[in-house]
Order: sequence, then structure tokens, then C-alpha cells
Amino acid sequence: MTQFTIDADPNAEPFHEAVGGVLTSRVPSGPIPGRTLAQYLLSIPG
Repeated sequence: MTQFTIDADPNAEPFHEAVGGVLTSRVPSGPIPGRTLAQYLLSIPG
């Protein structure tokens, strides 16, 4: 199984959860002060 972590736009969080992503943390958005991005762990079988 291959796993990877992505930083998700807040508007895309429902999509990443729907495809099985697991929220692992939140990180600051570099270009936008005060905004955080969700980090999701995604797994690909195979």
C-alpha cells in the first residue's frame, strides 16, 4: 500500500474525507496569514 500526505484547501476537505483521507493535522498556509490547511493521509491499495 502506498501512502502520502497532502495539504488540502479548506474547500476541498469534504472531498478528501469522502475518498478515505484521514485528517492528521493542520498547518499554517504560507501565503495567507492566519489561514490553516488540513493535512490528510491518503492510502492507495496495491
